Amino acid sequence: MDESKRLLIANALAEIVEKAKHGGPVCRIGLMAAGSELGQEEILAGARTAQAENPSLRVVAIGPRAAGYADLEWIDTPACEADITAAVE
Repeated sequence: MDESKRLLIANALAEIVEKAKHGGPVCRIGLMAAGSELGQEEILAGARTAQAENPSLRVVAIGPRAAGYADLEWIDTPACEADITAAVE
């Protein structure tokens, strides 16, 4: 079996497991975790609260990884706004 087929099957199985864990489809929301006038801590605390209140929600924080938020999924980028924007796209 070639690598692309393995990846396709792995992704499909991961999606099935996520649905089983959370009782339905999982909605992933990307959140730019830097550059807000509220500050990174406030944004990430809100993301954590939203995720705790809705088990089918998965917040993907995008930006420089913040200490104390390992429970959130991350797309780790440098603090550069252009890098964060590119990761969102």
